[in-house]
Amino acid sequence: EADVDPYANSGYAYLGRDLVFTVYANDSNCWDTPEISMGSMPPGVSMTQQVSTWHPRSFSVTSATGEVTTTTRQCAVQQRRVTWKIPHTYGGYVGTHCFVATDQCGDEQCSAVADTAEVCVELRVAK
Repeated sequence: EADVDPYANSGYAYLGRDLVFTVYANDSNCWDTPEISMGSMPPGVSMTQQVSTWHPRSFSVTSATGEVTTTTRQCAVQQRRVTWKIPHTYGGYVGTHCFVATDQCGDEQCSAVADTAEVCVELRVAK
């Protein structure tokens, strides 16, 4: 979604240009609201406050008689914008950094156990 690789799909970020991208998280249980956090990051990385957007999701249920009923419900997708103001001393930097989504139980049938999902990205800065 963002200008993460402005030059010919090289896979690099560049000194003098902020690296900006968005991290998204949702849960199969529409009542859960995952919280997005980041692990250890290099200097200059920040995230915006988390924002929810609503998107329709279809669900199908099959009865004991074999009848299929499909309904649509609005489910939240969480997002946070990440900006890295790359320090001028970071030319040639390569590092793997991770983001974690942790759900929060949102319904009465919940197991009260928080689930987590992690996605890691490799940050590479051209020399």
